[in-house]
Amino acid sequence: MNAINWSNSSSPLKVLLCTLLLSCATFRSSFAFTTPPSASVRHNSNSIKSSIITASSSLSSASPDTAVNELDWEKVTDEWELDCYSRPVLVDGKKKLWEILLTDSSGNMRIQRVLPSNKVNSREVRRVVEEIIDNSEVKPSTIRFFRGAMFNMINIALSEIDVVARPSRCTFALAQWIEERNRDVYPKMDGYRPTMGGVGGIGGTFLDIRTAVKLPDALRGEKYAFVGLPLAEFLEGGGIDGSNIGVGRLAPVDNTLPADSFVQGVVILT
Repeated sequence: MNAINWSNSSSPLKVLLCTLLLSCATFRSSFAFTTPPSASVRHNSNSIKSSIITASSSLSSASPDTAVNELDWEKVTDEWELDCYSRPVLVDGKKKLWEILLTDSSGNMRIQRVLPSNKVNSREVRRVVEEIIDNSEVKPSTIRFFRGAMFNMINIALSEIDVVARPSRCTFALAQWIEERNRDVYPKMDGYRPTMGGVGGIGGTFLDIRTAVKLPDALRGEKYAFVGLPLAEFLEGGGIDGSNIGVGRLAPVDNTLPADSFVQGVVILT
């Protein structure tokens, strides 16, 4: 199959989406689904409550935390990713552990907060997010969240913060962090209950879509093609980047992989 010229906008076949099926020979599988721009919500600013917070920079432990001023803010992006959900741990053997996880798209900033089970509400989520923003040198322009079950709570929580709240599964840094915590952190905690983890171990896996929904028009292609592109095309200086990928976002690329590796994928055409 001939290679597709991704940068050629005059091509008679418009590339709507390339969902990368990242095999074990290349990198971890990730599927990118986003809501249309109309689903984004621009919120007005609100007074920010100040307090001293700490950020967890460890990849495998919830504590001890590393102080915010110890983060390398030059590596932190203004696109943040948020999750608020219960974890497969019972506190004192009775109540579920609820956490807020907040990271940036690069994964360099990782902040974890525990929510009391009696304060799992939009007001408390907003308070925590405001504190983190107030004590961060890099302010978010967008906060993405993937968990549909928490849509209303998170959307309301962000409604008075000056950010774009974007429901999206393009939360790759967050998905990796949750996977690491399920593998390395929660099993070591008192009260861990593996049966509470759900499919995939995160209370419903990152791609666990239990209710069938109609595909957006942009994803309902007339033709499909299975393609393989060199990994070099996705690296710096390659022909594929965020400006020409089309719908969705590029998944993170492991720069340690050979540039001549092939990335297998599906192109949906119309």
